[in-house]
Amino acid sequence: MKFTGQLLAAVLMAVLGSGCAVLNQTVESIEAVQALRVTHHAGGTHYKTIVADDIWYQTFGSTLLIIDASSGELISSTALGQIGETGPATDMVFDGSSLHIVLEGDSLVEVDCSYLRTPKIVRKLSADQLGVSPQRLSVAGGELYVSSPNGVMRVSDGKIMLADIGDKGEMGDRDVSHVVVGTDGPIACIGRRAYRLVDGKYVGSASDLFLLPEEFGIPGGFVFSRKTTTGQLIGLMTSNIREVDTQKATIAVEGIVQNIRVFSGRLWIVGDFRISSYAIVDGALVDPLHLDIIGARDVDQIDDNYIAIAGSFGRSVYRINDSLEGPGDEFLSSHREPSNLLYAMSDGRHTMALGLGGTWLYDHENHVTFVDDPPDTQYVLTDPSRMVNTTLASAAITNDSMSVVIYIGDKEQIYKDPNQAKFYCLTAVDGDIWIGHDRGITVLEINASGTAFAKDQLRLEGPVRYIFPKLKGGEVTYVSEFGGFGTIEYMAEAIALSK
Repeated sequence: MKFTGQLLAAVLMAVLGSGCAVLNQTVESIEAVQALRVTHHAGGTHYKTIVADDIWYQTFGSTLLIIDASSGELISSTALGQIGETGPATDMVFDGSSLHIVLEGDSLVEVDCSYLRTPKIVRKLSADQLGVSPQRLSVAGGELYVSSPNGVMRVSDGKIMLADIGDKGEMGDRDVSHVVVGTDGPIACIGRRAYRLVDGKYVGSASDLFLLPEEFGIPGGFVFSRKTTTGQLIGLMTSNIREVDTQKATIAVEGIVQNIRVFSGRLWIVGDFRISSYAIVDGALVDPLHLDIIGARDVDQIDDNYIAIAGSFGRSVYRINDSLEGPGDEFLSSHREPSNLLYAMSDGRHTMALGLGGTWLYDHENHVTFVDDPPDTQYVLTDPSRMVNTTLASAAITNDSMSVVIYIGDKEQIYKDPNQAKFYCLTAVDGDIWIGHDRGITVLEINASGTAFAKDQLRLEGPVRYIFPKLKGGEVTYVSEFGGFGTIEYMAEAIALSK
């Protein structure tokens, strides 16, 4: 593509204004490339919640929100990564001076929050630099640990542990838990088994462990979770990883448990459809309290009667009991976001998506609206397309969702994502095959020799369930289950070529 007139001047201004190294070189020419970019994004999931000194730290997509916990008002937001280039911020710990945040599978970010209105990213380590694909964070025994399918990495010296322990857990996964310090040193769980980091010795049965404060009379004790075929067992354990009482101190929870917290003398269990809380008294779980809420991911204490809740529904302050400020069992300062989206349809101008959190409309001007009164049944919400045809090829997602089979003439080609992404949908856009998956979007092009190759990729908060071409030339809308809506298009970007 050639640049002339005003467009050339604009490109030159952009290059010169960027402070690029080419200022010290002779620019021979300027060329343009077509770059796939997210031009608008709305929605996503609130993942990790930490409340400290009346400040509510909240991860939302790949952004850090700093909120006034007493009012629920947003103080500032900081982008931890570029949308389209990094995963969501799914875990976070506070070491007393800095926040350490995991961008799922991609990087570890350290943020200095000394100035709440201007948080500063002071360090960012990629998965390649870490040597692991980061999933969880822990501060244990004064050390920061990163848990991943590759093992547990101690950040202070980069040592990786449990890398060769249990290729898969008993439940068929390689899910490495948080790290806690037990009587014999740091411990982490894989599947349903707990191992000592120093030598990989098996020490007990658990899928995750959380420290239990000393006030509950179980010195060195833990809260444990253990996966079952239908949900999880949650309960109390002694310092040597043994259940306290299977009848009084262990309960069964259906579905996925997103997080476990202990505060205000109670155990808090955050599930997909309910937050449950139990008082811990004399080594038993008593006085159950249940809060039905769809899509919760985390909870933390604001004070004895108020908690901060966040998840795919958005975020909110919740008042537990009646007080002078108002009645109990009431949500305050609620902020909704499109997420938990399962089905969608589009006419090329408007995209409607329905999920467990309600129905949302995303229009051609990139406005997003919650639909209080969904349309009649003539609007059909279909399953994502797993087959597609272009002028040069046809393609289909395999039954296990881990491969795409591409037929080009009489040739068959298999495409697998290098990061083992799970595929959800296929769409044809301008002769290319667009794949939506749990790590974002991949664009396959058929070259002149009749071979499909990955031309472009976008790293997004997934899974991307639908991809819809817009009637407006070149633009594409995507619908992500936990990442909301977005608009994508190829944009001309300048490259300065120097001698």
